[in-house]
Amino acid sequence: MFSHVLNLPLPFTFSQLPYGFCSVSVFDFTPKENGMVLPRLELLNDVSHTRSAGSGKLYFEK
Repeated sequence: MFSHVLNLPLPFTFSQLPYGFCSVSVFDFTPKENGMVLPRLELLNDVSHTRSAGSGKLYFEK
């Protein structure tokens, strides 16, 4: 998706913009004064929301 939205070559995207399994990325699609929309990547690969889960062992019930 990053490659398509930002119009970047796919190999460049995979090598330079790594993403985590449960990471959050934020794009800004605010139109400019002339009506043109240039997507801007504001946040990439943020995993701070996983810190609140704690680092203890997870238990899953059947």
